Amino acid sequence: MVSRPARQDLDGLDEGPAEVGEAVLDPPWCLGMAFDQAVLLEPAQRLGEDLAGDAANEVDEFTVPAGLMAEPKEDDHGPFVGDDLDREAGGAVGEEGWSSRVLHESRRYQEVTHGFVTSSASTETSIGCGGVTMPRVVVFDEFGGPDVMHVVEEPLVEPAVGEVRIRIEAFAVNPLDQMMRSGALPATVPLPHARLGVEGTGVVAALGPEVTGLEIGDPVILTAIPDASVRGSYADYTTVPASRVIPRPAGLGVTEAAAIWVAYSTAYGALVEKAGLRPGDHVLVTAASGGVGRAAIQIANQIGAVPIATTRQAAKKNDLLAAGAAAVIITDHENVVEAVRHHTGGTGADIVLDVVMGPGQQDLLKAARPGGTLVAAGFLDPRPTPFPSGTPLTIFNYQSFEHTLDAVVVKRMAAFLNAGVRLGALRPAIDKAFALDDIVEAHHHLEKGLHAGKKIVVTV
Repeated sequence: MVSRPARQDLDGLDEGPAEVGEAVLDPPWCLGMAFDQAVLLEPAQRLGEDLAGDAANEVDEFTVPAGLMAEPKEDDHGPFVGDDLDREAGGAVGEEGWSSRVLHESRRYQEVTHGFVTSSASTETSIGCGGVTMPRVVVFDEFGGPDVMHVVEEPLVEPAVGEVRIRIEAFAVNPLDQMMRSGALPATVPLPHARLGVEGTGVVAALGPEVTGLEIGDPVILTAIPDASVRGSYADYTTVPASRVIPRPAGLGVTEAAAIWVAYSTAYGALVEKAGLRPGDHVLVTAASGGVGRAAIQIANQIGAVPIATTRQAAKKNDLLAAGAAAVIITDHENVVEAVRHHTGGTGADIVLDVVMGPGQQDLLKAARPGGTLVAAGFLDPRPTPFPSGTPLTIFNYQSFEHTLDAVVVKRMAAFLNAGVRLGALRPAIDKAFALDDIVEAHHHLEKGLHAGKKIVVTV
């Protein structure tokens, strides 16, 4: 293995420029990989030229100066071309002896040092092989517990027509991810090498042809990943249609932005788009301490409705009142129907948001007023749900993708979300943040219920 110069050798650059072909990527055998390739070219070539010759896509046709593949020498003039110029551009680049012109998040960058030019095919890499590896992705090859997940490296996917590549900054861990990983999801999950993750936030890293309204570096939120097993957000990067991202609301931090969309779009879609929630409506929210439940409480308050929360545990009552619930019903100790009648002046709930289902839905139907609406938007209780009969209610089974794949509705959702964040009415509750390499621990944390209904976020 060729040893590479120490970082302090950067100062040696001012002793004189290298000769053409002398400085090479360290170690040289990384050159054959289709990412982050670097060459030292003739001094006459200009900054900004396509110096790598589309190396990322045409590796077999990529020609280099004679002797480039020879083993580099450890000498006085500092690091080899490519050292620490990928993800750590703010480190070596800009130190004494180097210019600081690096075009972040573009397909290739150029760097000029002492009159010679280097070129790299991609800045979008992580650390490894002489400072370069491919981006990380979390995958699983079989169904099971958290330990079936592992981190692998995969090449970047170039965005197709109408697509964007997003550099993920953080993503949330959702119960849906747990169901996919364990094999409990009703939908088919193709194995092996399935990805995970249905929400996240990051910045635009690359634009496909015909994409308008977005620029490289724009902070965004992912709004829909129906094919999470292929494009899941548990990764350094994902490529999605441009229509499936929205601008990240100003004032929303990265961890909060990673955890806001799934819960809030589900609650908004079910209550506002489906049930037609209006000011003054009494809204019965089941499993209110969970992510969707908390979002529903905040959304009801923003509209001017009256949220009534249910939870099984008395210990969560004060937390839910502090979160904005007008009243809290402890279902293990209170009769739901009687309690709802009490809190609504005897009329019953105008809208019921049921994210639990199972046999307990029968009580929710009785707790609603005649002519009211029940929206079933989850299935936390795996037991069969009896078919409602003879009930004078409007009943919807809600699936969020029916709205999050609709650009018109997503625009309304984004406007509502922006207003709520700006006013301070909408804010997700974050339990704990993990690193990507600790994804197994994050899922154990979820399965043990240690998050207390708040969101678990993984930063990348």
